[in-house]
Parts: sequence; C-alpha cells; structure tokens
Amino acid sequence: MVRPVSAVRVQADAYIMLVDEVLAVGDAAFGQKCMDVFYDKRRAGKTIVLVTHDMAVVQSLCDRAMLIEDGGIRHIGEPEDTAMRYLRANFAGSPAAEERATVNLNARVVHAALTDEAGAPIENLEQGSPLRVDIVVEAARELDRPQFVFHVVNADGVVVSGFTRVLDRSTAAGARIRLAGEIENRLVAGRYFLDCWVRQDAPESGMELQALRLLRFVVFGTAARHGVVDLTADVEPVLEREPRAAS
Repeated sequence: MVRPVSAVRVQADAYIMLVDEVLAVGDAAFGQKCMDVFYDKRRAGKTIVLVTHDMAVVQSLCDRAMLIEDGGIRHIGEPEDTAMRYLRANFAGSPAAEERATVNLNARVVHAALTDEAGAPIENLEQGSPLRVDIVVEAARELDRPQFVFHVVNADGVVVSGFTRVLDRSTAAGARIRLAGEIENRLVAGRYFLDCWVRQDAPESGMELQALRLLRFVVFGTAARHGVVDLTADVEPVLEREPRAAS
C-alpha cells in the first residue's frame, strides 16, 4: 500500500494536528469545512500532519511530503516530487499507462493568484465577474511545446469547464512561463478550484501528464442556483395559437 504523509508548515509551537484521510468521508460541505480549518491553521503558522491519498491536497496545502509504501519511507521532499512518485507507483500498469499516458514532473508552481481589477490578490468574487488569474510556473525539465489544460472544479469534484493553451516553443529546465488573463465567469455561487494539467507529448514516451492545483476561490451572489453554471439564453415564450372556441 502506498500512502503519503504530508507535513504542513512545521513550526516550533505547541499546536500539532494529526489528520488521517478526513476528506475521504462525509459530504462536500463537511469536506469544505475541513479545508477551511486547514487554511486557517496554516495562515496562523500551526503544524498539521496530514495523511491522504489526494495529491491535489498535498500539492496545494503542504510544505513537505513523505511517501510511505509497505510500512517503509520511500521518499521525503517537495510536495510535487512526492506526488509524482505516488502517482507513478499507483498508475503503473493502469489503462492510462497502456495508452502511453504516464505521470511525470513537468513543472512547479512559482506563483498563482486570483486578482481584482487593480491586480490585488483575492479569494472571493461576485457572480459574473471575470476570473482574473496570474500564474507563473517553472519548467522542471526541458519541455517542447507544453500544453496547459485548465479545469474549473467545483466542491463536489465535478469539472465544470475547461480550456487548453499551448506554448508554441521549447523551454529549458528552469525557464518560467506566465499564464495570465481573464476567464469568463458563469459559475453559480459556491466554492471552486482551478486545476491545471501540464502535458508534454513525445514520440518515444507518448503523453506525459502532471496535475497541479493552482487556486481555491469562492463565487458569491444572490442569483438563483440551477445546475453548475449560469447560462444566458435568448429564449422567450410566445403564444403561437389560441385554442379554438367550442362550438
């Protein structure tokens, strides 16, 4: 059994929280409450030891990570490196591997922020306001025309929308790539994540993928909530024919 144990912001203080797969139980609201507690404690500089199989949580929350397999420590290091080792161990021999899709460390997040019109970082935005993102990643190795597949994911883990962008050139290891701009926001009120799959295609190895959790944010508003997105529609009811009067 492969299990990562992740330490969040280890400090010389008296507060230590040990959490074992807490996000694997309960409903979405309970899971979100747990995430709120984690972020609050992290901002306060407290120590949290998190045991989880969720690599997105490891990469978004943790400062250091440990990989345990069959009762032994296999790796201790950066969250991205540990997450890659975990995914490789778990996806070896899977259908994805048979389709020549493998997990690899392609990039590291240097900076990721959701901003207001003035460029100041925010965590909440109103319904209809565009998602203004400012993201910088660093190539972990040489990349040739890397693809960035973005997913907006809701609190239930559903991919609500997505888009792909390609850097049409090669980059050396250590090169930094900025992805900034506005994303149309038709999301209903709720909590969301912005994830990015960094994809590298190579003739000899096939598709090499890496998942990054970039942002966590809240959309607020008073509009009625139906479904997962608020679509505009040019559809109006028109009476086409009156019923015939009874003779």
